[in-house]
Amino acid sequence: MEAVIHGPIRKKQLPQEIEVWYVLPALRREYAKVFISEHHLSQRQVAARLKVTEAAISQYINGKRGDVVHFSEKVLEEVRKSAAAIVGGKAELFRELERVSRTISVKRIVCEMCRSSNQGLDDCEICFDGNH
Repeated sequence: MEAVIHGPIRKKQLPQEIEVWYVLPALRREYAKVFISEHHLSQRQVAARLKVTEAAISQYINGKRGDVVHFSEKVLEEVRKSAAAIVGGKAELFRELERVSRTISVKRIVCEMCRSSNQGLDDCEICFDGNH
């Protein structure tokens, strides 16, 4: 299983809307957790890196924001590797967020959420260009 979805999602959403409303906040939540727990950054430092407020970081950490999607261990491991590269100065956050969000595992999450949000898309494969 690629992810667990907690709570309802809005009906009739485009894949891009699902990414913005659900997947990106969940990725930010995971980056915030890793930056704080594994790299010992402060909430202020994490907020600056993620380009959000300290209050947003607090909400991510306390499960009040970005809590609809919970990723598989495979995605979480990719976030951990990515965060280490960012902290080590070997990668840049925006490129890493984009890279992780484009992995097959995350694309499948968007696809499944889109299918559940939109009737009649059971056989849709637009996100994969016909390739799984």
